[in-house]
Amino acid sequence: MLTLSGELRPAAGSVVGTAGVGHLPQDSRAADQSVTVTDRILSARGLDVAARALHGSEAAMADGTDRSMNAFVRAEAEFRARGGYAAETSAVGT
Repeated sequence: MLTLSGELRPAAGSVVGTAGVGHLPQDSRAADQSVTVTDRILSARGLDVAARALHGSEAAMADGTDRSMNAFVRAEAEFRARGGYAAETSAVGT
């Protein structure tokens, strides 16, 4: 996995990737302990920005304006469409 992710060079030959590779380090001591498993899974699936937008818009809805409500609706629709809720559900079983 380290060779596929680009952290180690192959002993011989070459590795050519056609897509990005995401992985979680197996040594939990090497990882940032302040980041949750759910956050790591969302990030690996490219959903971290959408999750932050969703959570930020949730907090902004406290002002009760149509603008903040519409921002939440847009953020929630994007998160849902990109599989964010399914990713969060899979993280719970991890």
